[in-house]
Amino acid sequence: EKNLDDLKNALANNENLYASLLNNLATIYYYRGEIQRSKEMYEQVIELRRKNLGENHRRYADAIDNLAVIYNDTGWFEEAVELHKKAASIYLNVLGENHVHYADALNNLATSYQNLGRHDEAIELHSEAMNVFIKSVGEDHPRYATAISNLARAHFIKGENDLALKYNRQAYEIRLKLLGENHPQTGLSISYMADIYQSMNDHEKAIELNNDALEIFKNTVGEKHFHYANSLKSLAECYTAIGSLDKAMEYFKHAKALYIQIYGKESEITIETLDQIESLSKLINPSTIQNRTTD
Repeated sequence: EKNLDDLKNALANNENLYASLLNNLATIYYYRGEIQRSKEMYEQVIELRRKNLGENHRRYADAIDNLAVIYNDTGWFEEAVELHKKAASIYLNVLGENHVHYADALNNLATSYQNLGRHDEAIELHSEAMNVFIKSVGEDHPRYATAISNLARAHFIKGENDLALKYNRQAYEIRLKLLGENHPQTGLSISYMADIYQSMNDHEKAIELNNDALEIFKNTVGEKHFHYANSLKSLAECYTAIGSLDKAMEYFKHAKALYIQIYGKESEITIETLDQIESLSKLINPSTIQNRTTD
């Protein structure tokens, strides 16, 4: 905190540079899994850029789109939609309809729609984003892989497992080629593949893939990151499905502790995990109603 204050004082006459450095730091915190710290910094960046650049500037759009991603991650889906829409509109006006930042915003907006259950709108926007990426960066690019991955996720949530598997494999192959096996994005593709197999009741395959993803996340983003926590939760759900309840409880509790640390006790994902622990407790010991705890 002191170093940040010193930096702010040193750049008192260049707030745009300070905002850029703060934005970069917020992004680092986000990818380290320190969501609340990242959110606070993005909010500061937004205020600085509104003051110095105005609201019709691409850098302002960058900041609100970044904050919207955090809103989406933490369950504030309606708020995320509004900010993603605003960012997309700015990018469209300033950069044009064939720019990667416009496609990024469409992609992010589609994910928020998806989380609100607006699946058809999400698929339409993901497809539009894919077409923009083809024009701007081509099909052999990590951004295109992200668009395909998100489209796969949308089909998965609609229960269209065959399409989800098809698109997710495409995303995985691109990421494996461009980023390598030991990369978080490759790990995400494997994790999403596990979810699809779990939905198809191929629990053993899902466990195998989730363990592969867990190892990648451990080696890349670390064991305190939300990707790592999500894989723990997915493994817990797999073990619940095959009746390995004690093992499932172990993974649920580990995920819960991480979610509380990353998002707080009141976040949607923390509450969902606590509910799963409570339900599992009753299955393990039906004669005992175990109170929800957050220790």
